[in-house]
Amino acid sequence: MKKLSQHIFSETGYTPSSTDKIYMSNKGNVIRYWAYGILFFLVILLFLPWTQNISANGTVTTLYQDQRPQQMNSIIPGRIVKWFVREGDFVKKGDTIVQLLDVKDDYLDPMLVERTQEQLTSKQQKIEFYREKIDATQRQVTALEGTRDFKISALENKMEQLRRKVISDSAELAAAQIDYGIAEQQLVRAKKMFSDGIIALTELERRTAVFNKSLALLTEKQQKFQNTKQDIVICRMDM
Repeated sequence: MKKLSQHIFSETGYTPSSTDKIYMSNKGNVIRYWAYGILFFLVILLFLPWTQNISANGTVTTLYQDQRPQQMNSIIPGRIVKWFVREGDFVKKGDTIVQLLDVKDDYLDPMLVERTQEQLTSKQQKIEFYREKIDATQRQVTALEGTRDFKISALENKMEQLRRKVISDSAELAAAQIDYGIAEQQLVRAKKMFSDGIIALTELERRTAVFNKSLALLTEKQQKFQNTKQDIVICRMDM
């Protein structure tokens, strides 16, 4: 029908627009282009890098001990260079298990032995110095002990002398008290006798002078006795 209509209209030279819209005789087929494009996109998609992401909780580890963190107790700091065994291997006494590398800078010194020997010599000299200091201090202690013993002995002798002096001063004080008592009684009697007109004024003045002298002597002996007792207290404190 379509070919017939085209043939008729081609003979007459007139083609109505409604026929073009109905049969779309002037439009090309684009489905194959879409198919080619989709196919080309899928081919490119095959060559793109692809990563699968999975969310999970856990610990990532490895079967090889040289691929995970290792800790070893060692006096010298360092690091693990190589493992010669793996988990599950059987070992016997004397087998090499691991190779360690020392990374302490002090052990990289080519003069380490000489410097260590110098340090050892310095320490030994310091020990000798402290020994001499101990001996000197011990001699000082011995000298101080000897001085202390000598001083204690001198203080003991002084203490004995002070004890004797206390006895002597106490006797002198007792005698001064007796003389003071006698002079006081004589003065009282002289005042009465003078008031009665029995003795003269000169005799009263003489007895008054004797009384004052005995009072001064008594005061001196008391002070001397107190000073001696104070010296005993000071001597005891010094001891």
